[in-house]
Amino acid sequence: MRYCIVNNCKSTSECEDIILFGFPKQYTAEWVKVVNIPGWLPKKGSVICSLHFPSDVIQGKRLVPGAFPIDDRLVNIATGNALNFLFYNL
Repeated sequence: MRYCIVNNCKSTSECEDIILFGFPKQYTAEWVKVVNIPGWLPKKGSVICSLHFPSDVIQGKRLVPGAFPIDDRLVNIATGNALNFLFYNL
């Protein structure tokens, strides 16, 4: 079973309606910030789940080119089966 590497996320490969995305080489530095684990670096097989991406960058089971996960400075509000992300001022 694979797990989303983002700190405090409980998503796994067994979760229904969750897609796991591997780390692309050209975006590793930006993606690592979202993981929010000091000193952590991605390993082969490290993944981030679809809950950490805006829905408009997910097409089927793939991300659009240039997609980035959402960082922990965002607030999420669950509404039914949808997850909406709202920005707040820091």
